[in-house]
Amino acid sequence: MYLFPAIDLYEKKAVRLYKGDYARMTVYSDDPAGKAKEFVRCGASHIHIVDLEGPETARRRISTRCAGSGAKAAPSARSAAASVPWR
Repeated sequence: MYLFPAIDLYEKKAVRLYKGDYARMTVYSDDPAGKAKEFVRCGASHIHIVDLEGPETARRRISTRCAGSGAKAAPSARSAAASVPWR
């Protein structure tokens, strides 16, 4: 079994929504790249990234927000979700 830590991105922050409700959002970090590095330090080989602002420009936003973390953004064609391999 593989476990993938997740980072949900919204307005340049790592967040979690309670049952999909944007009004009940918890901000976990203003530095998503730093959060990704923390997951890697804890042994993560992949990170699941979801851009909550929409798939149209997800690749650009994910790449920008995770710059310097060693991530390569690869959003799926059907959603804004991404599995990011670490090198």
